[in-house]
Amino acid sequence: MDAFDVDLSDAYRSLRLIVRGQPFPNADLDWDRDVLDATVEVDTTSFQGSFKTAVWAHELSNLRSLLQALLDQVSEDVVASFEFRDHALETNFQSRRDGAFIVQITLRPDPADSERLTFELSLNSVQLTGWIARLDRILSRFSPAITTNYLPTRDISPAEPSS
Repeated sequence: MDAFDVDLSDAYRSLRLIVRGQPFPNADLDWDRDVLDATVEVDTTSFQGSFKTAVWAHELSNLRSLLQALLDQVSEDVVASFEFRDHALETNFQSRRDGAFIVQITLRPDPADSERLTFELSLNSVQLTGWIARLDRILSRFSPAITTNYLPTRDISPAEPSS
C-alpha cells in the first residue's frame, strides 16, 4: 500500500504524519468512522523517534483549511494555531511577508503525560502547498464522516510587530 503521509522538513528537522488506516470504516457512529490510525515520526538535531496516535479525518480537513488560509494571506504577517483533539500534535504557524513560515511543533506522545517535545521548522509557501496536496490525497482516501463548520480565518490573526 502507498503511504498516506504528510512530511514537513527543513535542513535540520523533520516531522512526518503517516495515516495507517481506518480501524472502524463500517461503524454505526460517524465519530467512530472518522477515526484514523496514525504514526508520528520526528527527527531533530537532538531527538529521533516515533509514536502511534489517533487522528480524525475531519481534523485533517480542518488543518487543510487552515493551511490554505495561511497561503491565501502569504504576503501578510499572520499567526495561527492548530491542535489535534488528543493533543499529540500541536502547531503554531507564523508567516512573514517574504513568504517564509516558522512552524513551532509540540509533540506529546501520551496525552496523560506532561512530557513534550517542542521544535521549530522554517518553511516556505511551496512546502505548505505540498502539505496541502498530501492532505488532499489522504482525504480522498479517508473522507471525513463528520462535517464541521471550521472557519480558519477566525483563528488567523495579525502577527505582533517584531521588536
